[in-house]
Amino acid sequence: MLHSVCLYTNKRKDRGLTTSRMIVESVREMGMEIKAAPDIAAELGLPAFNSETDNADLAIVLGGDGTVLKAAHMFSPLGIPLLGVNYGTLGFLAEIDREEIRRSLELIHTGQFHIENRSMLNVIEESENRPVIALNEIGLFRKQEHGVVRLAVYCNDSIIGVYACNGIMVSTPTGSTGYSLSAGGPIVDPGVDCLVITPVCAHSFSARPVVVPGEAKVSIQVVNTPSGCSLMADDIVYRLLSDGEKITIGKAAPLCRFVRLGPPDFYGQLGAKLMEWNNISAEGSIT
Repeated sequence: MLHSVCLYTNKRKDRGLTTSRMIVESVREMGMEIKAAPDIAAELGLPAFNSETDNADLAIVLGGDGTVLKAAHMFSPLGIPLLGVNYGTLGFLAEIDREEIRRSLELIHTGQFHIENRSMLNVIEESENRPVIALNEIGLFRKQEHGVVRLAVYCNDSIIGVYACNGIMVSTPTGSTGYSLSAGGPIVDPGVDCLVITPVCAHSFSARPVVVPGEAKVSIQVVNTPSGCSLMADDIVYRLLSDGEKITIGKAAPLCRFVRLGPPDFYGQLGAKLMEWNNISAEGSIT
């Protein structure tokens, strides 16, 4: 049985925090303690969750996939499972829609759920004070206003290739339906233990995505860059790398834990989401 909840909301999606207030009311009716992320706590009249001192049995995340990714950075190192509530366009990472919140909370409160673990990535031996961790992907990318970069890619110290491109990313199976998919990478069942290396806009017909074992260490070295390569993880820019610098990416120790209310149906969800994606793209309104 759950005792404590943290609410993490994208305020641009839940305008006026209407759904957030409903969740607060429901959680309190069930006798559970609730805190909120610092940016919304005061508006909801709740204590602010402190990731350095607090813990919770569950984090409820309202927003799209981008919001879930940000929440994963905050809660996964603490071992707190996420319940994603879809407020976005596609919602690959969300478990429920807004209309299902009350019923879902009742099921979760009585223990009628299970946990699905998803692997995460980090940059090994990164010298920066800010650890680089990701649920979807980590990569090096050119600065938008400049030309292509040349990047060398290694798997366990064996060279895969040198690419003139806009960037190289390493993604988890979870991330295979994100940026990697848009860049031509394969769709990977989240139960497969692997990493996907995807070149972005490579200037070569021979440049193709490569799937490597999940325990592999993938290094990306800057061979040549006009003005630096951005180290990015889940769309967050961490720092710039210059010629000769290298990062090494591998699986992170923490797992991202997702609350699931029913049996896994990756392929059913995939078909529905890709059909929805096609329809939105055809209408020209995807953002």
